[in-house]
Order: sequence, then structure tokens, then C-alpha cells
Amino acid sequence: IALQSSGQWGMVDVGMTYTDAMEEQAEEGMERLLAFNGGSIELDFVVITHAHIDHYGYFADMFQNHPGLTMSDDFKVYFKYVDDADGDSEQLSRINSVYQMILSVLEERFGEEAPDHILQSDYESITLGDFSLDFYNCDTEAALQQNLNNSSTVVHLRHSNGADMLMMGDVEKDREAVLLSGELADISDVDILKAGHHGLPNSTSTAFFDQM
Repeated sequence: IALQSSGQWGMVDVGMTYTDAMEEQAEEGMERLLAFNGGSIELDFVVITHAHIDHYGYFADMFQNHPGLTMSDDFKVYFKYVDDADGDSEQLSRINSVYQMILSVLEERFGEEAPDHILQSDYESITLGDFSLDFYNCDTEAALQQNLNNSSTVVHLRHSNGADMLMMGDVEKDREAVLLSGELADISDVDILKAGHHGLPNSTSTAFFDQM
């Protein structure tokens, strides 16, 4: 999802270019987005909810292939990463490889300061024009979930007009239940729910759907 308000831009997940058809779709979509804004967009942030390719895979290409897409001086990438954990885990190895990819892209823009532009956990709420974003499931414990879907950052997007949207990433039912009794216990009656894990039956339980 791309967000724009008061001249500011952000994105939550970026999709992938795993096949030729996906690449064509992603490139055409980015060109339409740039054309909508007069040919150029300066991004303030990108949230990558978790380390699955369909959520991060287009990150490098979208900058390399579109000169009109740039990073602001304060640009941040929200990506959960634990740099002092046991590196033998396949999950942690995958997370580390995604982190290194993000870092290499940022180094072209920020040089040695690139690591300062990656936020690893415990994200604070931010404002983007008329939008506010709150983040859940973004602490170290969430980052270490063995099921990468359950490590997804959850984003609660609210507009100043009162409308809100809850984006669940790929969170599955077992982690969903933990969040429902904890961090998300006070959230209900959202206007738009982006269901977890592409709407597959292993996410969005009846209890969760009823509350939201």
C-alpha cells in the first residue's frame, strides 16, 4: 500500500518481481504512481512487515529502475532484525539476508550512515500528513517467531477524519490470538481490515473478525 498526504509519502510492503508477469505488473504500477505525482516521489518510509519475498522482493528494483523514486533525508525502513541472536536458525539467516539487501540499497543513498536508517524493533508511532500509524507485534520477541508469518509487523493506520485501517501482514491464527488478548485488545470496529496471510484459512479467526 502507498500512502500520500500533505506532500509526504510512505509504503507498507512493496511486493515482488519473482516472475516476468509480476515484474511487469510491479513496474507498470510504479510508473502509474509516479505519473500520478508528476513523475517523482520522495519517500519518507517503507515498512517491510516480514522477511517473505512477496513483501520485500521489489525493494531494490523499485529504486534502481525508477530514478523518479527517491528517499528523503530522513527516510526510514521499518524491518525487524535481531543482530545478536543465534545465526544458525534458517529463519534468522533469511532475515539477515533481507537486512543485508536493504542495507546495500541504503548505502548507495546514505553511505556509512545507512544502518541508522533501518529501525529494527519497538517502533514508535509516526505521523504522515493527515495519517497516524501505530505499530504492533514489532518487539524482539515477535522478531524471533519461528514462523515468519507470525513475525509480521501489524500496522494501524488512522486518518484525521476518523477512518482507520488495520493491516495484519501475514499473521496467522495462533499469533493473532496472542495479539487479540494483548496489544490489539483495545482495537475494534475498524473501517478497513487487511486480513492476515492473504485471506487464507490459517488467519483471521472468527473471534478476531468479530472484534474488528
